[in-house]
Amino acid sequence: MHQQSMTPFGATLQAGRLLPALLLAASLLLLLALPALPWWHGLLLLPGWLLALRYLLRQSGCLGAPLLAFRVDARGQMSVLQRDGTWLPVHLLPASSALIWLVSLQLADDAGRRQQLLVWRSAVDAEVHRALRVYVQWSRDRATPLPDPS
Repeated sequence: MHQQSMTPFGATLQAGRLLPALLLAASLLLLLALPALPWWHGLLLLPGWLLALRYLLRQSGCLGAPLLAFRVDARGQMSVLQRDGTWLPVHLLPASSALIWLVSLQLADDAGRRQQLLVWRSAVDAEVHRALRVYVQWSRDRATPLPDPS
């Protein structure tokens, strides 16, 4: 059987410019809406918003993400660079998605630990982002079982 190969690609993640702009706009809208709500609704919304904001900024690399880079080799095996400087082989989970502006990678290593990596279009080179979107779609199609002929 012929072994398929692909062009390797990868990137070191940079904090994107799009995410902070979107979060700033959403924060301003939330601040404008708070006076119109009862005070206790604001008290409930504010901590949740701050936690979500911290999570998004961390996963996107703005607040020291746990994963610093990714690469895909010629065999299609993905690895991620951890904060301690080691490359960890991972595989894509079916919940991964590839949109024009954002690729959400749901990853698992051989030990079963799951991680998420958000790759914004402005965080990597445009060609790498395109290759990553194609890779996510290709991996999803490859994992889809063929229909039973009977």
